[in-house]
Amino acid sequence: MTDAQTGGGPGQSRLELEHPIAFLTLTGEKLDAVLTQVALSTAGEETACRLRVRVSWDVYQVIARDAWMGLHAASRLRGQDATLEAGRDVELRVVIRHTLLTTALRFGTEAEHVLQALLEDSLEGQRLRCSECWLITEALQQLEVPAALAGGTLKKGYRTEWAEGEQGLPVATRSSLRETVESYMAQAELDFDWVDDDIGRCLYSGGNGSWAVLIRTDEAQQLCLVYSVYPVSVPEAQRAELAVYLNEENYDLVVGNFELDPSDGELRYRTSLDVEQAALTPALFRRLFTTNVEMMDYYFQLLAGRI
Repeated sequence: MTDAQTGGGPGQSRLELEHPIAFLTLTGEKLDAVLTQVALSTAGEETACRLRVRVSWDVYQVIARDAWMGLHAASRLRGQDATLEAGRDVELRVVIRHTLLTTALRFGTEAEHVLQALLEDSLEGQRLRCSECWLITEALQQLEVPAALAGGTLKKGYRTEWAEGEQGLPVATRSSLRETVESYMAQAELDFDWVDDDIGRCLYSGGNGSWAVLIRTDEAQQLCLVYSVYPVSVPEAQRAELAVYLNEENYDLVVGNFELDPSDGELRYRTSLDVEQAALTPALFRRLFTTNVEMMDYYFQLLAGRI
């Protein structure tokens, strides 16, 4: 980390620095960045914790594509030119979700304390480094101004609805989990029906076989789960041996896991997301769904050889 510089006026604490940091997405991807500013501000009873991070163009593309850090298409304010220049680094200005403030301020109420909490090698530190704990308020690029126009640099980019939210203005209403699931399934042109209020079902065909997919939503707990159910129940004589094999495979799986019901031999692959601190966008659900069915398709014939 380069030497940090502190600053800020009354009710503000700011730390300028250059320190590498990696945010982890809900699907296990690393978003590498450079932390350049940590800032705390207090206005009345409202406290806000903000960061500035610099990311490569490739990392920005991943964030924009998969709507990490609240950067879904609808979050960008209308009337702005949201076009950024390919290949250039992007400065992201982000604000922490209010529900995470206590975690960020557990060591104190100065910017240095937030930095300590953010970089700590602990469960709390890991939680703060989850991408969905933060919301992008601005995305900017520093551009060179031609010498004929007096030279120098300027920043160009766009603001999001989360910047409006900081100022107490209304932000977009979050879609229900059910609405997000329906939106994606319609876009993917999959024949999907709700079995009851919380569980939906479709038939999926991969390169190696076909099987039922169950999608469960829990609005109260803000959980979304996807299950690929293997079409053949495991015979009782093979269950113990297959359970050992699945346990070995689960050990190395990054996202999701196999489940085997020892009572009836039902075999399924599960992926899930807790989005209480985030929003389940169609892009995020797409990752959850496709990861699930791709894993079942990969293992389909391997499982057939063991049943």
